[in-house]
Amino acid sequence: TYFGYGEAALVDANGTIEASAGGASGQVDPVVRAAVQAALRDHRAGFVDFHEGAPGQPIHAEVVAPLEEIEESGATSAPAKLAVVLRADASTTLFPIIEAWPAEDDSGETVIIRPAGDAAVLFGPLRFRPHQAPMLRAPLDGPQIPAVQAVRGVRGAIDATDYRGVEVVAIAAAVPDSPWLLVAKIDAAEEYAALRTRAMFILIATLTALGALGGLAGYLFQRSAKAHFRELYASESARRQAEERYREERERVAEEREKLEAHLAEAKRIESIGRLAGGVAHDFNNLLSIIIANIELVVADLPQGDPLRDDLGEVRKAADRAAALTRQLLAFGRKQVLRPRVLDLNAVIEELRRLLKSALGDAIELTLELAPDLARVKADRTQIEQVLTNLAINARDAMPDGGHLTIRTTNAHLSNPESQHLDVPAGDYVLLDVADDGCGIDSATRVHLFEPFFTTKPIGKGTGLGLATVHGIVAQSGGGIAVRSAPGQGAAFDIYLPVVTEVDAPSVAPRAATHTPLAGTRVLLVEDESGVRSVLERVLVAAGCEVQTAASGEIALAGAQRTSRPYDVLLTDLTMPGIDGVALARRLIERWPALRVVVMSGAPDGALDAPRPLPAGTLLLGKPFSPDKLVDALRSLLEPRPRAEVHVEQDVPVAEAGEAI
Repeated sequence: TYFGYGEAALVDANGTIEASAGGASGQVDPVVRAAVQAALRDHRAGFVDFHEGAPGQPIHAEVVAPLEEIEESGATSAPAKLAVVLRADASTTLFPIIEAWPAEDDSGETVIIRPAGDAAVLFGPLRFRPHQAPMLRAPLDGPQIPAVQAVRGVRGAIDATDYRGVEVVAIAAAVPDSPWLLVAKIDAAEEYAALRTRAMFILIATLTALGALGGLAGYLFQRSAKAHFRELYASESARRQAEERYREERERVAEEREKLEAHLAEAKRIESIGRLAGGVAHDFNNLLSIIIANIELVVADLPQGDPLRDDLGEVRKAADRAAALTRQLLAFGRKQVLRPRVLDLNAVIEELRRLLKSALGDAIELTLELAPDLARVKADRTQIEQVLTNLAINARDAMPDGGHLTIRTTNAHLSNPESQHLDVPAGDYVLLDVADDGCGIDSATRVHLFEPFFTTKPIGKGTGLGLATVHGIVAQSGGGIAVRSAPGQGAAFDIYLPVVTEVDAPSVAPRAATHTPLAGTRVLLVEDESGVRSVLERVLVAAGCEVQTAASGEIALAGAQRTSRPYDVLLTDLTMPGIDGVALARRLIERWPALRVVVMSGAPDGALDAPRPLPAGTLLLGKPFSPDKLVDALRSLLEPRPRAEVHVEQDVPVAEAGEAI
C-alpha cells in the first residue's frame, strides 16, 4: 500500500492465486490471466488497463511481471512459472483525481471515457448518480451526450444534453498516447447565469440612474459599456487566434499533400523514363549483337599484322562501351538481373576504401563512420560497389578544390510517413549515408537529379547516367534514396536498404569451360531480327553446326513438324511476335525431350517478368554476346551428362543471365 497498490499476489499460468498480501484467493479475471500468460511467455512485464473484471467488482488496473531467477551472467536459470500481479483500484487512484475537477462549480463534472466497440464507456462515480455502477456504457447510436460525441471524434467545446437530459457546456480532449478521453462539463444554466445576472443588474442600475440623475446614469452606462466591450474584445481575440491556428494547420496539411503529390508524380515520371530506357536498351542490344559478332568474324579472317585488325579493335572497344551504356540504362530502369547475396555493408565499404581513396585523389579526405552492430542486407555486391563508386565520383566533381567525404552506416527504422516519401514499406533498414561538403545542389537541379542523361557537367565530361544508375540499383534492391542539399552546403545521399535475417547460401563455383566438339550438332535458330539471325547463323556454321533458321515461333513449329530428325539445340530469342521463346521451347521439348535450350534476350528482365518460367536446364544469354560466348554456351549444354546432373528438375524462373537454371 506504500506505493498505492491495493493488492499484491503471485499467480500461475492458469490464473490461480498462489499467494496474496491482501488475503485474496481463487482465480484472477480472464483479462489478468491473459496478461500473466503473456508475461511468462515473453519474459517481460506488462500492464493491464483499467477494467471491471467480473460484474460488481471494483474497477482496477494491474502491473504483471514474470518472477524469474537471474544468474550473475544476466541469463535466466529456468523459465518462470509465477508472475507478480500488483493491483491498483480506480477508487483510490483514478477516481479521486477525476472528482477533484472542477472543485468550485455546483454542476461541474469531469468524466474519463474509453471507446469500446459501438459504445462509449464512462468510468468512475457520476456526480449526479452516486449509486450508478462505476462503468456506464452509452451506445454511439443513442443520445449524443458529450461522451458519445467525444468518442465520435469531436474535440473542444460542445453544446449538448448530458446523461441527465440537462443542457450542458462541455470541453472534450484526448489523453495523449492512450485510448482515454476526458470530458469536463457544466450546466448551461450555471455557466450563463453570471451573464444574465450582470445584464439584469445593468438594466436596473440604468433605469434607477436615469430616474435619479441623468449624469450619473450616463456615467454608469459608460462604465458598463466599457466592461462589455472589453469582454467582446477578449472573445473576438480568442476567436481570431483559433481561426489563425486552424488556417495554419490547414495550410500545413495542404503543403504536405502537395509534397506527396509531387513525389508521386516524380516517381511515375522516373518509372516512365525507366521503361523507355529499358526498351531502348533492348533494341540497342540487338544492334550491338550484330556489330560485335561481325567484327569478330571479320577479325578471324584477317591475317596477323593486318592494320585493319587495330581499326576493328577500336570499333569493338566502342561497341563494348555502348554495351556498358545499355547496362546502365537497364540499371536505371530496374531491368538488370541482380545477384543478391546477404552482405555485411561495413565489410564491403572497408574493402572498397582503397579504390575510393584512389578515385577521390589526395585533395579530398575520406572518413568512414561504420556502426559496429550493423544489420545485414541482401543486395548485389557488385552493384552496391557501383553505387558507392558513382556517389564518390559525383562528390569529387563537386569539390574541385578539395574537401571532405564521409560515409556512414547505421541501423534505422522508417515509420509510415517517412517510408511513404521513399516509396518503401515501413520497417527496419540499414542507412548508408554518403555526404560531402562541396558546392551543393539547388532545388531546380534536384528535381532532375536521377533522370538518365541529365548532367550539369560540361559536354564530354559525363554521360549523365551515374546518379540514374544509383537510383535504379537501390530501387531494384528494394530500397529508397533521399537527397539533402542546398547551394554551398554540400550534399548528402541517404540510401535505405531493407534489413534481412536470413543466412546466404554458399556460392557455387563457376563451371569450367569445356571443349565439347560441335561438328554435326543440329541447331534450330529462331530470331525475329534478321540481322541478328544472319550473323548467328554464320557463327554456328563456322563452329561446325548444322543450322536451320526461322524468323518466328510459328515458322519454327511448322518446320519441326516436317522433319523427322530431332534437333540437338534450340537457340531462340525470348521476346518475339506471336509465339514467344518460352512457349516455343515447351512445345518442342514435348516432341524431343532431349532437346537442349538456349534463350537469348536483349533485356534480361523479360524472363523475370514472363508469366511462365523457362523449362529446367535452360541457359539464358543476355545480348550482346560474343561468338565465343555463344559457342562456349552450346558446348556446355552438350556435355555428355544427364540433364538432372546439370540443372534442377523442376521449372524455375530465370535467376541469372548466362547461368543454367
